Amino acid sequence: MDDRGPSSPFNPPPEYEQPMLPPDMPPACEVCGRQDETLRLVAYPYVISLLVVTFRRNFAGLWCWRHRMIYLGLAGAITAALGWFGIPFGLLYTPVALWTLARGGELPVDANIDLMKRLTRLKLDIGEIQLARQIVEEALSIEDDTQTRQVVQELYRRTSLSLIDRPEYEPLYFVAALLGAIGLGMMVGLIDTFITMLIVLLLPVEMPLIPALLTWGPFIALLFLAGLILKEGVHFLLKVTQTTQQVFGLILAGLMALMMSYGILQGTMLVEYLKAIISGIEFTSFGDFLLTSLAVGTQGGFWVIGETFQGGIVADFIYFFSMIGATGLYIWLALSEANASMDWLRILEEIRAAVGLEEQPITRRNWVAIGSVVLVILFFTGISFAADPILRTDPEAQAAYDRGNELFMEGDLEGAAAAFDQAIEFEPKEASPRASLGWVLYYMGDDEGALLAFQEAVELDDEYADPHLGMGYVYFSLGERENAGAAFEAALTLDSDPITNGEALYGLANLQMTDGNLDEAIRLYENAVGQDWELIMAHMDLSLAYRYRGELDKAIDSANNLLALDPNWGAPHANLAAIYHQQDRYDQMERELGWAEDLASDDLYSVFLLADNYWLQHDFARAEAYLEGFRELYPDNEQLLLYLSALAIAQGQTEKAHALVDEAEANFGKTGLGLAARAAVHIEEQQLDRAMEALLEAKGLEPEEERIHTTISFVQFHQNHIPEAIEAAQEAIRLYPYDASSFTNLAFGLRAQGNRELALEHALRAVQLAPKSDLAHFILGVLYIDGGDAGRGGEELQTFLDLTYERAYVNEYIDQAIAYLATLPGGSP
Repeated sequence: MDDRGPSSPFNPPPEYEQPMLPPDMPPACEVCGRQDETLRLVAYPYVISLLVVTFRRNFAGLWCWRHRMIYLGLAGAITAALGWFGIPFGLLYTPVALWTLARGGELPVDANIDLMKRLTRLKLDIGEIQLARQIVEEALSIEDDTQTRQVVQELYRRTSLSLIDRPEYEPLYFVAALLGAIGLGMMVGLIDTFITMLIVLLLPVEMPLIPALLTWGPFIALLFLAGLILKEGVHFLLKVTQTTQQVFGLILAGLMALMMSYGILQGTMLVEYLKAIISGIEFTSFGDFLLTSLAVGTQGGFWVIGETFQGGIVADFIYFFSMIGATGLYIWLALSEANASMDWLRILEEIRAAVGLEEQPITRRNWVAIGSVVLVILFFTGISFAADPILRTDPEAQAAYDRGNELFMEGDLEGAAAAFDQAIEFEPKEASPRASLGWVLYYMGDDEGALLAFQEAVELDDEYADPHLGMGYVYFSLGERENAGAAFEAALTLDSDPITNGEALYGLANLQMTDGNLDEAIRLYENAVGQDWELIMAHMDLSLAYRYRGELDKAIDSANNLLALDPNWGAPHANLAAIYHQQDRYDQMERELGWAEDLASDDLYSVFLLADNYWLQHDFARAEAYLEGFRELYPDNEQLLLYLSALAIAQGQTEKAHALVDEAEANFGKTGLGLAARAAVHIEEQQLDRAMEALLEAKGLEPEEERIHTTISFVQFHQNHIPEAIEAAQEAIRLYPYDASSFTNLAFGLRAQGNRELALEHALRAVQLAPKSDLAHFILGVLYIDGGDAGRGGEELQTFLDLTYERAYVNEYIDQAIAYLATLPGGSP
């Protein structure tokens, strides 16, 4: 929708009508009443968009230079900040409006020439000849014609010659222009960074898209307004200095554009430096402070560019390419304005020459002035390379730190640890090498050493987020969940960097995942990938969380997002294969399974997911073969041994299963899951009393482990302890409400008590969570038959027979299903 709104002589739609000056209106600024050569009749269009509605308006009137700049800036800010968000007209009209504003707005030539003539007559009538001359000169900048030249020529003859002399200290104007361009750019960078910090501070971190959209508008507006100021600055400088030499003027304008653009990046880095100072960054001496400040003041823009490419964050690249576009705009504005201004000044030169006024040629001092500024900047940039924002004092420490980072990226953890140790020896008061050493030790499996390194880093700089993040992962690995959560929260509070925030949110999500809070885990995983889209493990675990919650389509979407980032990792392919198996999409399952097998190497995570696929397909021998190949690679993995034990049970190899549980117990001592695995072997041996003894001991060790309560419920049901079985199933569901086995056990118990409706509800939930769970289909089928729905009951029992395999206490259900089906219309299964 395009809403142009009402028009009037001074607020017309810009494409329909140009502003006109009524004959009886005095030629004076509508705001301040000023009557001078800067008066213009002009219209400035602007665009405001509200999603599907786009408004086009303009500011139109007669204003002096000061108030024209106010309305021009206001129109530019409104359009650049609010014009883009309309579909589709905002995206069409906003660039057109900005282009018009960059060219100075809608300026009707005839109307302004008429204005100049009337104003000139007014000034001549009251004897202000010099001001009249200036007005007519400005008329030539609008339109060059013979009559106006003659008037200017006549007024030159009647004007003091001193009025056209250049400034006494002319070179200083050029120096001030270059430094002013840098200062303007730094001001833009400072303001934009503070606006971004304020928006991020006011809005929750869980909504990363909204702050990004809100900061984009002010940033574009600031960039555009800076370009308008630059354009006016170029015109003012050339006019005051009467510069007409083409090469000099264009070089000067180009340098101003480049310096302003670089100054924006400098302003961004200056804010980061100020934050570091406020946070308590330490300097070894006043000279260290000066050298570091000099480095920030000259190299800060280069650091911003380097961090963009090293970080690889999409938002940073958008910022970087926006700056490239802004630089192009600044160069075009500066050079076009310089050309137009010098063309006008050369016209005035010709007129002056005709009346015998000699112009002073541009002097060598002006070239020396701008050359000196450039050389001074380059000189200080060169010497400031001795300073570094991370390790500022010891070059050997910096070299060791850089070497450690390179070795870490290459996978040489031992070499990286040695290099970081050396950096710490050279610079013992720096937190960064200790934090980096902590990460290396964490990846080497030395949790205690990593925790110590991170703690030492925090003691040196408690505002440094990275060691807090590392402590969170170490505490998580050690099972200290409360400490892990506090560390992740601290990292999230201390740093606004999206990568750090993504990692901290991912850690918090893992805590929720292990607690069985899948809703909260999913929310945090989604926020983590919103902060850092390339956080691979967050996509992986988000897909698994959706899968465990029974939302298979969302699980597929998350897995595909991960494959777009890393198509050569076997785990997401294996995960997709399992999901497709649950959806009976066997062609897609085989495709993903083939890719998973081809890509699986020494990645235990992928292998576990592959084994799950073969478990679902009852190909236990193949699943066992995959896992057995990793026992030597991962001798300290209890989960691997217990999984092999479960596979041995599925194949009826109870002695082997006992041996594997014995091995796990010898390596890791008695654990809750180890005792639950022992109980599973006793169940297969049909020794329910021994199974219950092991389970009660497991419950004493890990009372919050839902799998133990689920198995207790199964055993007690088969011991005919129905109330106790129901209670254990309910406790398992309380601890983790997404395990189909718990709902299946509860449905069995409730049916035994005669509560068919509630049992049916839980059986349906079990099938939703695990479409390939055989016992869930069995109890659902029996409940349908109990309710008189023989058709659906028979279908569910047939599904049970298609899915099940022989094992203790399931064989009796197989016999029952066959017997049920034999009594239904149609005969035997």
